[in-house]
Amino acid sequence: MRFPVRYFSFVLCALVLGVALSSSRALAQSSYAVSQSAGVGITPGTTQVAGFNCADVASPNNDCVANVALPFAYTFYGQTFATANVSTNGVLQFSSANNDYGQFQVCLPLAQFSNAIFAHWTDLQTNGVGEGIFTSVTGDPGSRIFNVEWRASYEFLPPGTLNFEIRLYENQQRFDIVYGTVGGNGASAPGGGITVPTVGVQRSTGSQYTAFNSACGVAGGGLRNGLALTFTGTDNAARYIAGRISDPDGFPLSGVTVNLTGDTNAQTTTDLSGRYSFDNLAGSSYTVSASQGTASFYPASRIFGAFPQVPFAGSQIINFVRTPTPNAGDVLISEFRFRGPRFITNEFVELYNNTNSTIVVNTSDGSSGWTVQAANASPVTGGLANYILPRGTVIPPRAHFLVAGSGYDSLFLYAPGEDFFEDDIPDDNGVALFNTANVANLNASTRLDAVGFNNTTTPVAALYREGAGLTPIGANNGEYAFVRRLNSGLPQDTNDNASDFVFVSTSGATFGGVQSALGAPGPENLYDPIQSNSQIKVSYIDPGCVGTSTDPTTACARVRDSTPVANGVAGTLSIRRKWTNRTNTPVTRLRFRILDLPTLGNRAPTDADLRVLSSSDVVVNGANGAVNLKGLTLEQTPPTQTGGGGLNSSLRAGSITLAAPLAAGASINLEFRLGVQIDGNYRFFVNVEAQVGSAPPSASPGASANSLKTGGYVQQQPKTLPNSLKQP
Repeated sequence: MRFPVRYFSFVLCALVLGVALSSSRALAQSSYAVSQSAGVGITPGTTQVAGFNCADVASPNNDCVANVALPFAYTFYGQTFATANVSTNGVLQFSSANNDYGQFQVCLPLAQFSNAIFAHWTDLQTNGVGEGIFTSVTGDPGSRIFNVEWRASYEFLPPGTLNFEIRLYENQQRFDIVYGTVGGNGASAPGGGITVPTVGVQRSTGSQYTAFNSACGVAGGGLRNGLALTFTGTDNAARYIAGRISDPDGFPLSGVTVNLTGDTNAQTTTDLSGRYSFDNLAGSSYTVSASQGTASFYPASRIFGAFPQVPFAGSQIINFVRTPTPNAGDVLISEFRFRGPRFITNEFVELYNNTNSTIVVNTSDGSSGWTVQAANASPVTGGLANYILPRGTVIPPRAHFLVAGSGYDSLFLYAPGEDFFEDDIPDDNGVALFNTANVANLNASTRLDAVGFNNTTTPVAALYREGAGLTPIGANNGEYAFVRRLNSGLPQDTNDNASDFVFVSTSGATFGGVQSALGAPGPENLYDPIQSNSQIKVSYIDPGCVGTSTDPTTACARVRDSTPVANGVAGTLSIRRKWTNRTNTPVTRLRFRILDLPTLGNRAPTDADLRVLSSSDVVVNGANGAVNLKGLTLEQTPPTQTGGGGLNSSLRAGSITLAAPLAAGASINLEFRLGVQIDGNYRFFVNVEAQVGSAPPSASPGASANSLKTGGYVQQQPKTLPNSLKQP
């Protein structure tokens, strides 16, 4: 089960309905035409909505509805309104005030709502830090825009991982839905372990509607950061099927053939914007599909008709994505473990898009998706652990997808699993990722990646490992993981598991005779920030002091303090740098992943022993005056890292949030604090991981080496570093 069960209860609450004005002067409006655009940013709300009526009394500001006054009379389906009701679950309603979170029927039409816009209707949280619903008014009288912005998240995910808004236009029968951040870093589609949001518009209780996205039909490519849907009123009440065809990155494809069969047979081709349309459809049974040579598309087709098909009772927006067949190595297994603390099923397999392009899961053999499968059956249950990554799942460039075991609990608050294995993966086993769900086709030609152990007791087939395999660690519990090396900034893939993975644990202990390096499991999912070394650039805070100082009040590149601290018996080494957002969008989450440093289990005899520590905000002196130096927090809630952080540990810049982002072109000064257990040679490599807003990035997210490479010798008295190591 993905999340704890929410017990259904009947809550009686007063509903404040939207006030309708006389519609005698409203233009005739029977339907909405929809256009789509990309790279659109959110207009931030300035006034937080209050006065919510909530059904979930155990969680304030959850499953709530509040009434808001509109700054101008707004016409919707030919009826004019002065107020509207906003739901924390992503709906704006003019004639109802329903707090439903989508536990039952979720596909349009929806009788529990009346005259409603579904921006992102599903079970959302708006009660986290910086979250809420916010409004603003832009433009001049007569042409104003009323913006309603949601800053939200799914349960158990970081606050502010969802950001979208509705824009109502004065004196126009138009509204927009704009998506700033969905799916963390790019797209929201099936396979995310999250309910598919319903997106569309509905007249009354469903007498007329236009559907864009729901469990009854996900838009090809899902919802995307920067996607804007413009709904424009029309007096043509006839239903239609229309949409857009693109490649996985959202670029339009022209000249693609689109076929309509059923009560009406028709064919068209997409225009230069990738658009197509079949208008004035009066029938009830239709199939629409796209074709272009031998290319594959998602979805393969959409069918409307009698049960069990979706009825064609309203207009439908159907997007298609042309999906190339992935190559081996395009998606990697980047981190995993086959047990953890307490449970044999406290396991996970993290998948990584190892390309600079979006990947949309599809299959050439018509099977249901991609398979993540264990090599051997579980000795406990006798079942074979596997997971099907559904067709249509969207993995943005350099993003992760996390499949967890049924007992995955110790890391749940760090990174919830997108979905779950059906069975236990045996200890010292192997797993492989195949681009098919047809068991007859699981072979070397469909394998994208594999990792396994050199297990002589229960041998792992070569199909489920690369090279001889990893050294077995046995059936030993612990907070550990096998992590793909990232010393270049990107995952190492030499097709030899023993060379490509490093074994880390929060204790730095030996498991089954195998020494682990001090560090931490760091599983990542679709909602986590991604490697952004080429976009968030590092520089010295004080170019006049790029060496090491013993004065902690300076803004020098490094500060050595010999005062003993916990996990630093020989004091601390602080590394101070400026980080600048070189994208054209705000950064709403910022953290750093430790790629390499000498530490317990990962040091030569002449190396230092360093431990990653949290740091605090402090004001220091720079060449041009006072410098605000922001602290970084070692993320350990969980996993607890009592010995300090190490390889694969992460540090969070807590001052960067959706409510307080790092603006485009802006900089932040940060301190990395390391406890020194033993003096000696050191190296300190990190990746910067960021979550950006809606506009396209200025550079490829994965293109660049480590964003911070520094090293030298750490001792009680500072020592001049070689020039080759004097890097930002």
